[in-house]
Amino acid sequence: MNGQIIISLYPDSEHYYWYLGNLYQEKGELESAKENYNKALSINPDFGRAKDALKKLNK
Repeated sequence: MNGQIIISLYPDSEHYYWYLGNLYQEKGELESAKENYNKALSINPDFGRAKDALKKLNK
């Protein structure tokens, strides 16, 4: 997946983990999506997009 390449170049960017989470969510791979959203939040606990995405998945 191309998102993995981007993350290897920018491992400390919460935006790319959030983006990768979106890609996994679109493919229906919800556990992988959650992992990436959580990784984004581990980098930046205040990252609203990742928080919102997790809330939607956990409904």
